[in-house]
Amino acid sequence: MLSFLKSVSFFLLILLALSYPTAYLIEARFNTPNKQNWILKKAGEQYDYAVLGASRVFNMVDINTLDSVMNKKGINIGSSGSCYAENYIILEEFLSKNKISALLLNTDEFSFNSANSYSYPFHDYEFLPVFRKHKEVFFDFIPSWKYYLWLSVPCTKYIEYNDQYVLSTLSNRKLNKTKGTELLYGKRSDKNLLLNKRRVPEINRLDAKYFKKIADLCANKNIALILITTPIFKYDREEHKLFLEYIDSFSQQNNLKYYSFETLIDASKPDYFQDNTHTNNLGSVEYSKRLGQKLKEEGLSR
Repeated sequence: MLSFLKSVSFFLLILLALSYPTAYLIEARFNTPNKQNWILKKAGEQYDYAVLGASRVFNMVDINTLDSVMNKKGINIGSSGSCYAENYIILEEFLSKNKISALLLNTDEFSFNSANSYSYPFHDYEFLPVFRKHKEVFFDFIPSWKYYLWLSVPCTKYIEYNDQYVLSTLSNRKLNKTKGTELLYGKRSDKNLLLNKRRVPEINRLDAKYFKKIADLCANKNIALILITTPIFKYDREEHKLFLEYIDSFSQQNNLKYYSFETLIDASKPDYFQDNTHTNNLGSVEYSKRLGQKLKEEGLSR
């Protein structure tokens, strides 16, 4: 029995010793085929503004249109199905290697209730190489046993998600061309609805926490934060009352500009939408054009 325990202990020590150099080698060449990877690989660039949020930014804010209208240089750093915690990591990592003067941050009921809005609101596997740097975020979203295992045996996170990453350099010419936007080209159909039932109004604690951390990060970096809400088909203000009261209060308390889509685009026009919560290419370009005109009139600042 003693011999067996010694053998097991020796094996575990070898595993632990190999874990750190293995993790280091993977981190040096870590890539995923997703939008997050494209953002995290950006370095040494300077922009007038960036736009951040989930798919309602990624698919709905057309940077080429905004740039053309405002005569500015921007980038879309939104990612599908992402909560504010993921947005926070993306922004902090992006700002560690690039510069922006202003941030347009999407705010809506879905972002403040991400656990019920998105199937996988924090894509932990996209950020494995920066796990230690963002331990607080991971601690909030993954089981405690997994958190401490990754902390003590770092290669285990790469073993678990070995099907989510590659060790070769990836390029995405399409995103480079569109500056991070991916327009949708479908037409609205009753068979293609994402908002087909009334959601329970809620401001999730973690979503509010990381929303505020994004605001604080912008303040600390002297970046002008501008809040927006992208279009929703046939918007019912009463249904979103809790969110509207929250965001109005937050923007007033922090002296932030807030632009809802309601005064910018006709959100009752079916031809503008792919589904109830996403505009198609026609709607996205029209919304971006009107948003750009509004920002140009009032100045891209606080």
